[in-house]
Amino acid sequence: MSQLLGLRYRIIQVLSQDKVGENYIVADIDEKNSTYYIFKKIFIHNSSEQELNDVMSSLNKEIQTLQEIARKHDRIQQIFTYWIESKEVCLLKEFIRGNSLSHKIEQQIHSTEEEIVNIFLSLLKILVYVHGQGIIHRNIKPSNIIQRELDKEYVLIDFGSNEAAINYNLGISEYMPMEQYHGSTQFNSDIYSLGIIAISMLTNLPASEITGINSPRNFITGEIRWRHRSPKVNRRLAHVINKMVKLDYRRRYQSALDALIDIRPLQDKYFSIKEERKAQIHLILLVGAASFIIVGIISWILIQPRDIGQAEEFYKQGINQYEAQNYQAAITNFNEAIDINSNYAAAYNRRGDSYYRLGDYNKSVVDSSAAIQLNPKDANSYYDRGFSLYSLGDYIGAITDYNQAIKLDAKNSEFYYARGLARNKIKDRQRAFEDMNKAISLNPELVVAYVERAKMFRKQGNKLDAGKDFDQAVALQSENAELYYERGLNYYELNQKQAAKKDFTKAIEIDAKYIKAYLARGDVYSDLADPEKAYNDYSQALSLNHKYPDTYIHWGNFRLKNNDVTGAFADFNKAIALESDNASAYSYRGNANLERGFWQDAIKDYTKAISINSEYALAYYNRGLVFTDLGKVAKAITDFNKAAQLFQDKGEKGSYNDAKARLKELGV
Repeated sequence: MSQLLGLRYRIIQVLSQDKVGENYIVADIDEKNSTYYIFKKIFIHNSSEQELNDVMSSLNKEIQTLQEIARKHDRIQQIFTYWIESKEVCLLKEFIRGNSLSHKIEQQIHSTEEEIVNIFLSLLKILVYVHGQGIIHRNIKPSNIIQRELDKEYVLIDFGSNEAAINYNLGISEYMPMEQYHGSTQFNSDIYSLGIIAISMLTNLPASEITGINSPRNFITGEIRWRHRSPKVNRRLAHVINKMVKLDYRRRYQSALDALIDIRPLQDKYFSIKEERKAQIHLILLVGAASFIIVGIISWILIQPRDIGQAEEFYKQGINQYEAQNYQAAITNFNEAIDINSNYAAAYNRRGDSYYRLGDYNKSVVDSSAAIQLNPKDANSYYDRGFSLYSLGDYIGAITDYNQAIKLDAKNSEFYYARGLARNKIKDRQRAFEDMNKAISLNPELVVAYVERAKMFRKQGNKLDAGKDFDQAVALQSENAELYYERGLNYYELNQKQAAKKDFTKAIEIDAKYIKAYLARGDVYSDLADPEKAYNDYSQALSLNHKYPDTYIHWGNFRLKNNDVTGAFADFNKAIALESDNASAYSYRGNANLERGFWQDAIKDYTKAISINSEYALAYYNRGLVFTDLGKVAKAITDFNKAAQLFQDKGEKGSYNDAKARLKELGV
């Protein structure tokens, strides 16, 4: 096929074409390595300019969120870029090599219960993360689940939220629940779709025969009936599936995490069956090689129960390793404890803590969930799972767990502190402040709560109250370098440069390798017209770590301020080479490009910064300035409006007034 899409993408294969849009496998003619991509067209059925603007606003928000999610989770299809041409939205997406589940269903390849459980575990973990970001897939079906050829992991593709942002004509899918047909999609609509896929794979029936109008139903409740087609399915697995496909979404699992918790014990079951089969085979071989008496002795040894006291000993060893920060060794000890006593709730909980310390938040969630199932009254297990969910970006799930922890132990200050962190992430600022206040009232020496509340005050523009909290934190921990650094930043924003310099210096005295403090003090010296001392501080930061991107950003700004545009440009390039998703580096390089007279390159840099951080107010503002100079008034107005809104949200009154003044100059 010789036709080009978007003037540069050669069609390799047509995947689908319907009234919603078209999908192709394409190659970029400008790339020499012939990388394949998915090129998706979505037809816009709205016609007025206002409707088109609304479409773009909604689409921008949806896709930027998806791009951010995919950057942080390697089992979600990436969207590289998108644009509109001739009332068609065009998206360039990652091409995943592998087979979709539809291939298995169409070939009627029998699926075992173990396979279904593994698919559930894999996809529910993805949904826990995706739903935590406020995104519903809306289009889960076998063709949108790819088992990646590279590592056999399952990848979710083709989020229906893109089409939903443009129009509601997503087409009819047998995997959609009723509420989605009626335009009231819920997070657990995705869970329903997964359940229907499982039934299809277990029964070898197409989804149309499971959910169609003539499919078997419970005469009284109207619920889907399928067990008669696969009667040997494990009862617990069937129970999980039935709860996933409840017609009334209110009776379904309310979150992917709830379903994951219920499915997790089945993984242990199938693992145990495998081990038992190995043992049986081993025993048969022994029978063939030894006498009945020897086999009897061996059998007695095999079934002899292990000492529960030994589990306790392994647990204590694990605690010692954990406290020595040997987290992998701790996990090994906790594994031994759990192997001996599979109901050892504390061992699951501490193993989850160890996984958390190693950054494996998914495993941490699963272990905390096991601990909760074994001991539902353990507030710390909810607290620990909450932190893992928080680290996975599931702030709603984290808040739910912190609520339960507080319900079980209302006097624990750290639970309120943690919930305050999560509420701040979802911009529930008032209740975040309430939680920090409660944490401090319960424990007036909880330094982290003062620090986080100070940062919240500072973000609101209330730097005076922020300063009071930083003062209190420093009074409580006078040898904590980070506290002086944070208070120094607050002084800097208050334009109290000498006080800021004093705090940064104190931070360096406590920790002579505190790179951020050197960079911050260098900025102060630069502002105080002492370039030699600024140079020394930036050089010291560079000598401590020549691969730290922010050092080159500070260097670049210093050079730009001293009219070394070429040197500044090189520094910003170095920062980007070290960290390709550093929004600040792109924004500052945009400034350097302006100084070089390369306006279009400046726009590209500001746009890149915004794609990485959609709340980067200064990047919108600077891009608006360039659009103004280029006579692109409509685009400038859009950017200044966005900048003004973000500056106002952050309490930056001076910058907000600047943006409003620019709008006034443009006649708004």
